[in-house]
This record gives sequence, structure tokens and C-alpha cells, in this order.
Amino acid sequence: MTDKPDPPTTTRRKDRSLKEQARLEKRKARRARKQADHKLTRDKQ
Repeated sequence: MTDKPDPPTTTRRKDRSLKEQARLEKRKARRARKQADHKLTRDKQ
């Protein structure tokens, strides 16, 4: 690792991509959970 700090633009872009990734993961997890609930309710009926 180097002590040289990254240019602000790259770090900002990296942070944004990380945030976007987290949001995508959250959305995916929510969708998967919803589908699982759907399956459970359908199996019960």
C-alpha cells in the first residue's frame, strides 16, 4: 500500500460505486425475501 492519497475524484467515484453496490444488494435481498414470503404463503394455502 502507498501512503500517497488518491485523487479526490477517484475516491468519490469509488465511494459512490460502493454505495450503489450496497443499495443493489439491499434491493436484491428485499426482492428475494419477498419471493420467499410469496412461496411460503402459496404453500400454506
